[in-house]
Amino acid sequence: MIKNLNISIYPSNQPNKFFKKFPFKFYKIYIFFNNYLFKLLPFSKDYFYGNKNNNLISDGCTEVKPLKSNTCNSLIGYIDQILARKNVKKFKLSQGVYRESITFSLDDNDLKKNLSLNEHRELKNTFYEIKNTIESIGPFSIKPYFIAQKLSSFDFDEGDTNTIMHIDRYVPAVKAFIFLTDTFKHGSSYEFIPYSHLINEKYIKKVLETSKIHFDAINTINPFSPQISKQKSKKYGFQGQAIISATNGLHRREPFSDKGQFRYTLRFVLYESISLTKIIKGNVKKFIKKL
Repeated sequence: MIKNLNISIYPSNQPNKFFKKFPFKFYKIYIFFNNYLFKLLPFSKDYFYGNKNNNLISDGCTEVKPLKSNTCNSLIGYIDQILARKNVKKFKLSQGVYRESITFSLDDNDLKKNLSLNEHRELKNTFYEIKNTIESIGPFSIKPYFIAQKLSSFDFDEGDTNTIMHIDRYVPAVKAFIFLTDTFKHGSSYEFIPYSHLINEKYIKKVLETSKIHFDAINTINPFSPQISKQKSKKYGFQGQAIISATNGLHRREPFSDKGQFRYTLRFVLYESISLTKIIKGNVKKFIKKL
């Protein structure tokens, strides 16, 4: 039986010191090479490529069945319990926001103690719906592990580059979120500009323009924010909402508007989850069909 081997082939979203030793045209070739490479991989053409008027699967954010509020509240209780027990250090995300994170699995005994059977079943079903959706649009391998993140504001939310519209990568990229708190009430919604994830000529042109600015800069610029679209953003983050977002599109964390606000999320970051096994199997199937 072939093991599911995962690899990380994602390029950085901006030129590093190595490329600045050479003329910009070499980095330009590198960008075109990466886009060519990812086009060869089995990413959904109807999700990541084309134009807004095409028959697309999504505008860049796909919703799955949300969690019920009681399940969210039980998960928050579990997260707070583990944060306290493990004495997890607070990371200062911005001038006035702390971040605390833990990782857990569906089989975690403390999780099962904090959730009822129905709540645990609901979380499991939502996980597999996220997993199946993501694996239908790219060669990802997702295991039943969650990154739980708590953000809490104690002062002005300034200085976190994630609050500025940006892209994570310029090739097909995905993250998934489950919002355990109502961000429209407690702060820090997720904003995404619809269709800004579509990798076409305009997209590549804007990536190259922004790359040249970063390339010529003496100091590192953060974040990487190509002006791909002027369309208005859509906000996500009601309690229980579960989304899959193409993070090669423009997105941001809306800053907290007041002190004492907080946000709890479950997250899946997939930049090291490209499945080599799925790529090989997919290419074998294509070859057999051509015979």
